[in-house]
Amino acid sequence: MNNLEVAKESIAVKLLNMVKDLAEQSQKTKDRVGDRLMPISREGSIPDQDPKPVGREEWPKYFSEVREELFAIKNNLAAIDKAIDRLEI
Repeated sequence: MNNLEVAKESIAVKLLNMVKDLAEQSQKTKDRVGDRLMPISREGSIPDQDPKPVGREEWPKYFSEVREELFAIKNNLAAIDKAIDRLEI
């Protein structure tokens, strides 16, 4: 492997780790918002995630991992929006 390939792989790993960290942070924020707003929210169950699309096209492993983390971030942000919509104030 030449230096350029090593650099590209290193950047790809760093990017995937950044996306994973962001997904984890969005999950923690979603949980915290839900817990803090529960006492002043209307009852109602909200699914944690949108169902995964059927027949999703196949991507190379790396890009598939990035896509899954981005879907997690999207679902967490949608759950935060729904929690805010249930507020009684």
